[in-house]
Amino acid sequence: MQDSDQKRLGIYYTPPWLARQLVSWAFEEGIGPVLDPSFGGCSLLRAALDHLTTRVGNRGSKLIYGFDVDHSARRYANDLFTLGVPRKNLVFENFLSSDPSERSYRAIVGNPPYVRHHRMSDEMIDQAQFAMREAGVSIPRMASSWAYFVVHSAQQLARGGRMALLLPGAVLHADYARPIVEYLCSRFASVRFVHVAERLFEGALEETVVLLARDFGGHCICEQHTCSVSTTRLMSMLRGGEADLISAEGSWKLPLISPRARAILRDVEDSGATRPLGDVADIRIGVVTGANSFFVRSADDDILSLAHASSVGVVATGACLAYPIWNTYDQRRLQGSGAASRLLMIGRALPRRSRLLSRVRAAEREGIHKGHWCSKRDPWYALTDNERPIMFLPYMGSRVHPMSLNRTLATCTNAVHRIWPHDRNSANSLVFSSWSSLHLLAGEIACRSYGGGIMKLEPGSAVGLPVLTVPCLDVERLNHIARTQGIEKARGFADNIVLRGLLGLSNRDITALRDAEVALARRRQKRVRRSASPAP
Repeated sequence: MQDSDQKRLGIYYTPPWLARQLVSWAFEEGIGPVLDPSFGGCSLLRAALDHLTTRVGNRGSKLIYGFDVDHSARRYANDLFTLGVPRKNLVFENFLSSDPSERSYRAIVGNPPYVRHHRMSDEMIDQAQFAMREAGVSIPRMASSWAYFVVHSAQQLARGGRMALLLPGAVLHADYARPIVEYLCSRFASVRFVHVAERLFEGALEETVVLLARDFGGHCICEQHTCSVSTTRLMSMLRGGEADLISAEGSWKLPLISPRARAILRDVEDSGATRPLGDVADIRIGVVTGANSFFVRSADDDILSLAHASSVGVVATGACLAYPIWNTYDQRRLQGSGAASRLLMIGRALPRRSRLLSRVRAAEREGIHKGHWCSKRDPWYALTDNERPIMFLPYMGSRVHPMSLNRTLATCTNAVHRIWPHDRNSANSLVFSSWSSLHLLAGEIACRSYGGGIMKLEPGSAVGLPVLTVPCLDVERLNHIARTQGIEKARGFADNIVLRGLLGLSNRDITALRDAEVALARRRQKRVRRSASPAP
């Protein structure tokens, strides 16, 4: 299989050892027809066939059903056909086009394709949206393919049935996943989201969450749990050891840190000494250009000197923001390095024969104006947002960043959040307190994890970060220490003032917070699991 096909179709086959345990769990309370809505390599259906054959003999092969759009999966399906599975039971078409009223299943086991919306055709999205309207669930068009599969799969379960699906980590944090979770809780008596600490699929950028939903259509008390476990623990749980799982309170990441660190976070929050960032400041994403390659330029780019073009300074990435204060020297040094540091501003009306209009037309021939965000503007090349923030907070990167005070006239791209404190006099204290281990650990808990260890701190998560608004915090000294002695020294200085001096934490408490942040960061940055699968 070509890599391009794998990404386009979201194909990551389920390991046989995991397939056997998922099937066994799905049939724990009875047997009947089983469906895999995207059977691919057939490991789940083969496990189901083996399980059913041991229970009901040859009749088990007639209970196997599946859908898949990838015709290369036929070679796997042929193995099932030779074992007695009727050819009509495995359908090579889009599962989302199937009629939920045609058949109901005792169990649904699957590993739905994870295809982002920008890789899905308009026809595919329209078809998926129609299926959701029929189910009475409203999902944004920006949802990835797996979201539609979850709802459409549940629609085809028999009363009392179980569903076991392998989902991406997005189910725990994506905004578009919320209606999915609400739907599941309204249809099942028990819903578990089990985050797997190791990576299960080599080459896949997303983490894996196992959805275990039981008793479809039963008394929906919504026993919803979220937890994080090792692969070994997951196997134990699927064999019946669910009762000893620790459910996360507020975040599935909390059980991953020490009990002492959890207790410190809880005590600090209960004390009222800190405030959520969203209570004391407005947070907005940076400028959304829709095409940074066109709008974000180096200072010596000739397009900036053309008539009718202007520019403002811009911070394009959070990696630039290494210190507590971003000053004019930093901005000039960025510009002198040749990095993208100027935001191109073009007026709405351009003279017909201007050189700038020619550059705009050349960009249109490349299709830039058809992008999602560019197509929303009229005209697409006229940015209207270049507002300068008081503070910066990196949105994404390899690590969680503290805030930086903006002492320039620059704005930033949407790789960085823009922050305006309600009381401008509190800006220094907000930035200072964000350099403490408490704030950085909270950011590690709140952030979303993506491939390669990249984290994203969404605005909805950033609002909860703990900060202090006391007027005595000297950000100038913190900035001097960071620039002359290093980042770690600055963090130690912030911990000494904020955590030890103002919050009364001990050295042992501070170490516990630091260790917890390091543990979560290392876990996020771990490479894809390459070891052999555990014994079944």
